[in-house]
Amino acid sequence: MLTGGDNNAPPDHPKDDGEQLALARTHALAALQVACAPAHRASLEQTIADLDCRRAVLAASRWALARPALELRDERRNQAIRSSRS
Repeated sequence: MLTGGDNNAPPDHPKDDGEQLALARTHALAALQVACAPAHRASLEQTIADLDCRRAVLAASRWALARPALELRDERRNQAIRSSRS
């Protein structure tokens, strides 16, 4: 039974938003390399800039979500080191 989770995606299908944004950027960049019309080039350049912005926001939000867990891990490690020195 399919649940709609990422595990059901085909092997060549992007598994998360970051991968989808990276793939979209790759496609836009490839199109830009062969685009001749100035308006089309400008549109593709804007698309790439927008994708870069969205990727940066996604990375920042992931870091914000992961940071408390990483800080807790570091604090536990520091506590273990302090207790082993006692």
